[in-house]
Amino acid sequence: MRAQWVSRLLGGLGAAALLAGLALLLVPIHGNGVTGTAVHPRYGEFGFSTYRSLPEHFTVADLHRIGIRTPGQVVHDRRLYSTTAIAAGLLILVGLGAATSARGQ
Repeated sequence: MRAQWVSRLLGGLGAAALLAGLALLLVPIHGNGVTGTAVHPRYGEFGFSTYRSLPEHFTVADLHRIGIRTPGQVVHDRRLYSTTAIAAGLLILVGLGAATSARGQ
């Protein structure tokens, strides 16, 4: 009885993680210079202001170093979070399936 409760709990947790990851991929991004979803982002103009000095010809690495998030970084982070949640959900579900089949049910 207890094993059945635990397997249902893990199954629900795995399914919730999988759905949360899919939702993160499909929920619109409203960041500075980017709209759309993580699957199909649309990039636009990107503006920022800073009190720190930048070189005359700065790079994206210079912007990251002083803490400015670029549109590409926003999309990358969203994709990273969603794939992590999907992978965790799949690992839980596959592990649960393997444990259930090994138990002989």
